[in-house]
Amino acid sequence: MRIFTILLLFFGFNQLLHSQGEKKTINLTFSNINRIAVLEKIEASTSYKFYFQDNWFDKNVLISGDYQNKTIEEILSKVLQDTELNFYINKNKIILTKNSIIYDKFQNNKKDANAPIFFQQYDSVKKDKSGTTAPIALIGKEAVDSEVDLYTLSGHITDLKDGKPLADINVKVKNTSIISTTNAEGFYSFKLPTGLSTIEVESLFYNSTSRKIMIYSNGTLDFSVIEKINQLDEVLVKGKDNQNIRTAITGVTTIEAEGVKTIPLVLGERDVLKVALTIPGIKTAGEGSSGFNVRGGKEDQNLVLLDNATIYNPMHLFGFFSSINPYTINKVDIYKGGIPSEFGGRLSSVFDIVSKNGNTEKISGEGGIGPVTSNLTLSVPVVKDKASLLVGGRATYSDWILKTLDDERLKNSHASFYDLFAKYNHKINKNNSVEGTGYYSKDSYTLTPDSLFKYSNRLVSLKWKHAFNEKNNSEFNVTNSEYKYSIKYQSINPESFLLKYKINESQAVLKFISELNAKHKLTYGISSKLYKVNPGELSPYGENSIVTPVSVENEKGLESAAFLSDKFQISEKILLDVGARYSYYMALGPSTQNIYQEGVPKSPATVIEQKTYGNNEVITRNGGFEPRVGLRYIFNENLFVKAGFDKNYQYIHLLTNNTTQAPTDTWKLSDLNVKPESGLQYSLGIFKKLEYNDLELSLEGYYKTSKNILDYKVGS
Repeated sequence: MRIFTILLLFFGFNQLLHSQGEKKTINLTFSNINRIAVLEKIEASTSYKFYFQDNWFDKNVLISGDYQNKTIEEILSKVLQDTELNFYINKNKIILTKNSIIYDKFQNNKKDANAPIFFQQYDSVKKDKSGTTAPIALIGKEAVDSEVDLYTLSGHITDLKDGKPLADINVKVKNTSIISTTNAEGFYSFKLPTGLSTIEVESLFYNSTSRKIMIYSNGTLDFSVIEKINQLDEVLVKGKDNQNIRTAITGVTTIEAEGVKTIPLVLGERDVLKVALTIPGIKTAGEGSSGFNVRGGKEDQNLVLLDNATIYNPMHLFGFFSSINPYTINKVDIYKGGIPSEFGGRLSSVFDIVSKNGNTEKISGEGGIGPVTSNLTLSVPVVKDKASLLVGGRATYSDWILKTLDDERLKNSHASFYDLFAKYNHKINKNNSVEGTGYYSKDSYTLTPDSLFKYSNRLVSLKWKHAFNEKNNSEFNVTNSEYKYSIKYQSINPESFLLKYKINESQAVLKFISELNAKHKLTYGISSKLYKVNPGELSPYGENSIVTPVSVENEKGLESAAFLSDKFQISEKILLDVGARYSYYMALGPSTQNIYQEGVPKSPATVIEQKTYGNNEVITRNGGFEPRVGLRYIFNENLFVKAGFDKNYQYIHLLTNNTTQAPTDTWKLSDLNVKPESGLQYSLGIFKKLEYNDLELSLEGYYKTSKNILDYKVGS
């Protein structure tokens, strides 16, 4: 009997232990509800009680699930999978934690001996004798079974004032050799071990800042920094510090508009294109000219872009002022040697003007009043921290000044202009943002009492930026530009007329940027541009005019391209920037083309046939391969050389019968009888950094050839 009782107690106790070791399973089904509603559903159907903060969840994210005979641990692991939340179960109480895990025993299998068993989370900032400091940032989500030694921390550095991304900002881990530098989009990335770290952000032009973090897995940490305010005795405009040594492209200069607008120029107007004329290799024929020459090229061989849209006449008032309001410009990248493969269609240079983003924090503005012009720029946040609208306007009151002069010819003359600018930018989320730019300018002037000249620029640009992941980004840009002018001649003779001209350009560009590894950064994509040109319409002006109407046949052309470039860091001393662009051009109908006699000069007398083409029928095809190569070699930290080679094609030409470019010059497309222009340029430069005052001494030379340059015949 005693033995039977002992056996009964043993088997009963064993069954009790076995039943306590079994985990309960539950059934749970839900559809399109947020995570808080899921937890409430579990509470309603079980004895579990949850403890958490509502602001840990995004209530707009809806999930669905169907779990049958699953433990509470299995269900919560799935429900919280895409969040930074962990959970701890104590009997019927379930405690959610942000990022970290609550341990109820020592974890001896942890690789990192410095990782804390329990990490205190701060819900608010803490105060000490030095003031208020930011709370420790928790990055990622801790996992018990993680075998990873290093995690990736990435993010963006932006200007606190206007939200624009900042390039060349150093981001490092304190007391380590881990460091990264932001790219053109303000992006940084590096790997660091799990545990506590201090991230420091340093720059010459922005106040330094730091943040303590606890990293559990891959995550992001963004910074907004404040520009340093320094009282200066003088203002220097120069390229970015170390720009020459960081790139392999020759003949490139960046002008930051923040410095330019503090420089007084002609008639008190701050002008970024006037500052560009101080750069070696760029000159103008003088005031009264609308264009400029780069390394011996013609005025029409320069591509001027505002937010990727073309501006055909970038000058106001005979070249005295540029047509871009300086208070709306962020920076200008000028390529006069090595032109990146993403740009094409011109032989000599690219002026890539990038406008400011508006202030997403508060309403702000700036303006200026001068003896000839006044301007005003206003920034308004549309969605706080995400979207803003920047608007600007500029106008001249030169007419009023002319009326006060004693010279009768000047008193009776007329000269005025204005320009308007608007930009909307919206950061949809961390992976997507959109920008839209609109611009319009108009000039009006009279040189003689019987003639009135008018010309205008108009453009629209839409850009969508998308980040696939930390190392792969894309941009899709759609633009439309229009330039037109008119001449109104009114005389007492019956010869009054109105002459009109217009060119319209529409373009789409799809670009990808991929950082394959530390040595390779690829930029590639496709583009297509449609030209429409109205070469001229002459019509009588007034009832008594006997002028015969004339309309020159319209022109149309399609220019497309594919491009690829690789920034290849061969070694610490050698950097190679190699690119390729293939452009393809089609002249399109409707059109009537002359067929000339072979071997003799082209003239009306040598026309042997006229060929007619229908709408969108291909008249002729042209195209070619455009290699772009840049090489930089560092001898030592203060001496380096750069070499480059470029080939470019240009399918549009500027016709002028003046010695300098004028607003009334006309653009002509390549066709059956007009070949595209082509150009080659070889560059070699040596650069020496001097110890005195951060100066740099450089000597750069180039050899350049051009073919098929188009011009009017003498006497036309």
